Amino acid sequence: MVTHDPLVRAGLERVLAEQGLRAGAADVADVAVVDLRPGKKLPSLSMDLPLVVLVEAGARPTGLLSQGAAAVLPRDCAPERLCAAILAVGLGLVVVDGEMARGALPDPSALEDEGEELTARERQVLTLVASGHSNRRVAKALGISEHTAKFFVGQILGKLGVATRTEAVVVAARRGLLWL
Repeated sequence: MVTHDPLVRAGLERVLAEQGLRAGAADVADVAVVDLRPGKKLPSLSMDLPLVVLVEAGARPTGLLSQGAAAVLPRDCAPERLCAAILAVGLGLVVVDGEMARGALPDPSALEDEGEELTARERQVLTLVASGHSNRRVAKALGISEHTAKFFVGQILGKLGVATRTEAVVVAARRGLLWL
């Protein structure tokens, strides 16, 4: 348990005990519960433990997940939800509170109107670009000229409204056009 507030620590220990879970010493822990206050960063722990992070309601989970959190829940979540998240994280799952996840995901209707649709060939090229292929390697893989591969990459950049191949991959992944 990582918190600077002894009252929070005692409350969390009691909640866990009531749910049949035990808060133990850091050297025998399976999961760390972190009470993260606004404006603070995730602590660096000496042990490589999955982190269940408790935050203010309305916080965006994406940054915390990219920093290593395995679960993100609002601080005021029900004890049963906290315990379920701890158990799930202990099994290797990632958990994000439903409201927080909905707030972090883009509106699907907004994605439909963004730019022109990619052709099947452009999606093939984009998949190869996402795999790190150069224009030359894209051309060889698809049996087209390097000039044509370069043309397709330019078309993709234009349709996605980006300037670089990396931006194209990121935007395409966000729009669900590409799975990484």
